[in-house]
Amino acid sequence: MGISTKPQIAMDPQGNAVAVWVQNSNCYANRYRIDSGWGSPEKIESLAIGVVDPRIVIDTMGNVTVIWTADTPDGTYAVRFE
Repeated sequence: MGISTKPQIAMDPQGNAVAVWVQNSNCYANRYRIDSGWGSPEKIESLAIGVVDPRIVIDTMGNVTVIWTADTPDGTYAVRFE
């Protein structure tokens, strides 16, 4: 699988959480639900780029947004993780 770096985690008031990390220059996420535990990790970006420093936020409704910088001229990307 490769080395995982830059882990980040966010939790909503109900105890659900989402973790994001960089692995092989890609951004991955996994959701934890209090009623079922951890899900399966998902690659959340499809660009062939080097992801740097992902950040995550989760609101009170459980909506998750991940933002990261990348080794490209555009530089910053964001995605809503369902």
